[in-house]
Amino acid sequence: MNCNVNSYDIVGAELLKQLIDKTNSYMPIDEERIIKAYNYANGYHFGQKRNSGEPFITHPLNVALILAQMHADSNTICAALLHDVLEDTSALEEEILKLFGQTVLTLVQGVTKIDNISFTSKEEEKAANEEKLLKSCLVDIRILIIKLADRLHNMRTLNYKNSFKQKEKALETLEIYSRIAGKIGAYRIMKELQDLSFKYLKPSEYNDIYQKREFLKETHFNDLDAMKITVQNKLFNLGVDSQLRIKFKDIFGIHLKLAKGIEFDEIHDIMVINVLVKKIEECYKALMAVHMCYKPENKYFKDFIFNPKTNMYQSIHTTVNSSFGHLIQFQPKTFDMATIASYGLSAYWILEPGKASQIMQDKFQSLQFYEELLKLREANDGTKDFASKVKDELLANNIYVKTPNGYIVELPVDATAIDFAFKIHSDIGAKMDRVLINGIEANKFERLQNDDRVTVIVEDDNTTCSEEWLSYAQTSYARKKIKQYIGK
Repeated sequence: MNCNVNSYDIVGAELLKQLIDKTNSYMPIDEERIIKAYNYANGYHFGQKRNSGEPFITHPLNVALILAQMHADSNTICAALLHDVLEDTSALEEEILKLFGQTVLTLVQGVTKIDNISFTSKEEEKAANEEKLLKSCLVDIRILIIKLADRLHNMRTLNYKNSFKQKEKALETLEIYSRIAGKIGAYRIMKELQDLSFKYLKPSEYNDIYQKREFLKETHFNDLDAMKITVQNKLFNLGVDSQLRIKFKDIFGIHLKLAKGIEFDEIHDIMVINVLVKKIEECYKALMAVHMCYKPENKYFKDFIFNPKTNMYQSIHTTVNSSFGHLIQFQPKTFDMATIASYGLSAYWILEPGKASQIMQDKFQSLQFYEELLKLREANDGTKDFASKVKDELLANNIYVKTPNGYIVELPVDATAIDFAFKIHSDIGAKMDRVLINGIEANKFERLQNDDRVTVIVEDDNTTCSEEWLSYAQTSYARKKIKQYIGK
């Protein structure tokens, strides 16, 4: 490994070795380019320190390592190493363009904060940078993935900040970054960000749940292992090769269940066994095997394979009774589904190396999150409300309702049939005459509930929307379209 490592930077040298070892395991031809990016960043960050006292270069190295765990491409790894040079050093865009190319420069620009505008407040600056990030990811989703890796490492090292900064960053991470990770299906990042945030926001509650979960692990791990072996043997007899993995629910996920009034011992998915198989049809053989071994609780059954979540998540969830008195959830899924469940859009670096960046962008553009970002940008063009609207309408608690043919539509809490209709198509919204909710005629201004099935009946020849609708529409896009149709 040929690189110029400053003598003071022993930690950085070790991290660089780990990065090269990891990237060599899946793209060895790019070692020289990655080392060049490291040397460039290390030169500009020379002398800068983190709050921990470590050389600043350890941060971009750790961000690059997080991305390398996902098998990120060379451009993304280089951009991760360079992601702070425009913001925190005298490095020039022209220099990055010449040395690393347009793609790397675009990625670095996307994660660089705005610093050449006079803001009237810290809140205005924060909103402007959030807007820049969200609009940048519409061009290249890798910008958002780099930012999530950046935030993940910062949260892992948050203990070096003062108490006020810890809570400020934790709240921002919980309300924005963890939810964005969930929107693109990156559950592994989402859950770690949630748990780290919760640890700083409510430390005593975090520790209480952690201790209870650890006790559950110690008490019942052998019981779960026995269940795992029983199902695996049944699958072997059915001619299905499988891998079964035990996991326990994340701390913040348990907190959310407790907040709903569910007792700790009654959380049905606190102990989970993933059943990994090669093909979709084997997922259903796995379901049969589980039910042949253990009695299911029908009310908890979900088929997310043929009815996937809006962030691409696919799996079967079935909860069964155990011999030791606890409910256990089994999750049959293919290996590819498990990879996507962990990393979301970035899973395609593993699944489709060589053409992943285009596939990731195409997949992103098929998500409702992308569609809603576009609609919010259109509805709030030229205003300062874009970032706040994204938080209020896309990243707040959502409900999931269905069209008559079962298509899942994601909407903000308190959304009405008006919002639903305009999300399907602006003409459907404008011509909505009546609405059926779960097969029963209802008021179009009525708030929708989770799992409602909504049918919109239109007036073919006439626009029916009126100014009154503005009082009931919850989404920016619906309100903008109503104003356009009524000429206001």
